[in-house]
Amino acid sequence: MLDPVNRAGARVYADNDCASRHKIRGEGSASAPDLSFIGNTREVEWMKQYIRDPDSLRADATMPPHKRLRADELDQLVAYLKSLRQ
Repeated sequence: MLDPVNRAGARVYADNDCASRHKIRGEGSASAPDLSFIGNTREVEWMKQYIRDPDSLRADATMPPHKRLRADELDQLVAYLKSLRQ
């Protein structure tokens, strides 16, 4: 069961239709990286930067920037993603 912050982050993930490109634990699309274990491999600040401006970290990024997310939504989303571990 998710705590309130992670539950809010999962809602941000759903509201922004991230599953139309990403897969988590077998659910969603495989057209972008599987995020099932992203919490093991990426740090919080890296994820925030990548979500806001993917091109700033990877010139070949295909993910669109999500600059319209409020700071609290970004924090919640990243907390949820960090909770995804083995």
